[in-house]
Amino acid sequence: DLSTQIHKRLPESATAITDASSETTTVACLVSLLLDLGIETTDPRIQPAIDFLIKSRNPDGGWPSKPSNHSALYPTILAMLVFDRLGYLR
Repeated sequence: DLSTQIHKRLPESATAITDASSETTTVACLVSLLLDLGIETTDPRIQPAIDFLIKSRNPDGGWPSKPSNHSALYPTILAMLVFDRLGYLR
């Protein structure tokens, strides 16, 4: 799964941070970081993360802290900030 793939690519010191956070939060933060580094949204390294955020959205419009959970405020805010940066909300 995406979380496992992310953990394999992170330095050991970052693993504790991602273990404590949700998949949505982790992916949203990584997308923001990649955008800050100048990675284009069409880059194959970023598109799977964007696709994950789109697919993990709950029917109520928010994002869960864990798959199949109710929407939570923090992951929803982070996902919305990413989509705003991508220009999806304009």
